[in-house]
Amino acid sequence: MRPAVVEDEFDLVISLFTRTGHGPGPRAEHIVADIPDAELTAGQLHTVQRLARTAGPALDSGLTAGPDIAALLVGLDP
Repeated sequence: MRPAVVEDEFDLVISLFTRTGHGPGPRAEHIVADIPDAELTAGQLHTVQRLARTAGPALDSGLTAGPDIAALLVGLDP
């Protein structure tokens, strides 16, 4: 098993967790929000909703994004 590392595959990367020295290459837009893998507070839920509102138009405009962005959007579909 090897860790998944994003380099230059995508135009937009939204990270819900990050670690120093990890992340996409310099040409990708990188948005980071520290969201736990647990029950979310109202503030954290608001952050996730904001990220989904950012990701949707980015995908509609033709930017490439990984499957986590699609999951973020599907997870917030009312």
